[in-house]
Amino acid sequence: LASLEKAEGTTKKDGGRTAAAVTSAPVEPQLGHLLDIGAGEGRVTAALAPLFRTVTATEVTPKLVDLLNSKGFRAVLSFDPSPATIPPPNDEPAAGGATSDAPAADPTASPQQQVAAAPRPRRAGIRRRKSQSVALAAADAAADSAAGGARGKFDVVSLLNVLDRCSKPLTMLRRMRELVRDDGGLVLMAVVLPFRASVETRTGCEPPDEPLPKLERARSFESSLVLLADTLRDHGLEVVVWSRIPYLSMSLNWLDDYAVLSDAVLVCRKVDRLV
Repeated sequence: LASLEKAEGTTKKDGGRTAAAVTSAPVEPQLGHLLDIGAGEGRVTAALAPLFRTVTATEVTPKLVDLLNSKGFRAVLSFDPSPATIPPPNDEPAAGGATSDAPAADPTASPQQQVAAAPRPRRAGIRRRKSQSVALAAADAAADSAAGGARGKFDVVSLLNVLDRCSKPLTMLRRMRELVRDDGGLVLMAVVLPFRASVETRTGCEPPDEPLPKLERARSFESSLVLLADTLRDHGLEVVVWSRIPYLSMSLNWLDDYAVLSDAVLVCRKVDRLV
């Protein structure tokens, strides 16, 4: 994930809004299993996919889930992603990803160890049959306890420009921690700072059910970043590296102009929870 430290920002337009995207990642080396929460139309997911053996994506509308599935991702309809609602990863190659003739990576190895041991990939051409995928998923679930909790979880869980648009951001942080593997798992996040939470509904925008008043009071990118890192640490996620990239968003008057904001991209690892 060294390339994420120097990530460049571009934009994607999902569900009528624009979100910053990390698209400068190389096609190799290859990691294990990615879970992209709130994948939208899948443009950023497609950019990340070559880094991983498998990709699972979630969205909250059947239309977007169908779109993601049509692009070859394993998409799940979920308002509350958790180990109970997200199927465990399997070994079906990620859409647009890469594969090789070498044996699969050690499922107990950390993402960093998988990077060091990864062979040079080639483009995937044929996906496995559904029956094979189901069998592999069942095998992963059965082997979870034997692997110390590494299997059945994801090597990387991404949440890109979703935290400030979900109704329960603190619950979302806890869910991500539950879904990422214990040994070397990473969380990839992107959040516009200063943090201003707003939940889009059919009738307009509403405040979240779980407000973050301390974080909302911060006025600068720098102070917001410090408070966000403290919030993450309180919920068992420690920032390893971060970057600041441009974020282009449609202006509130819905004309053709855009507002230029600052997006914080963070890579986090699991630590002991404080709250």
